[in-house]
Amino acid sequence: MNQSVPPNQHILSLKITTHTVSLSRATIYRMMKKGEFPKSISLGGSRIGFIASEVAQWVDDKIAASRREAA
Repeated sequence: MNQSVPPNQHILSLKITTHTVSLSRATIYRMMKKGEFPKSISLGGSRIGFIASEVAQWVDDKIAASRREAA
């Protein structure tokens, strides 16, 4: 099976996600609970991950909102 993964259609670990968005694990969990951050997916056991394209869209939305506020 030699299938390539489309850009941004990969899974980010919680550790990579915290570094990507500069938020702590606790903040990410709190924001997910409020519906303010993309939902995680189960990777089995106690491991979770995030869809890269959803995290990227969240970052883009935060940047856009910040630019609107500054204008």
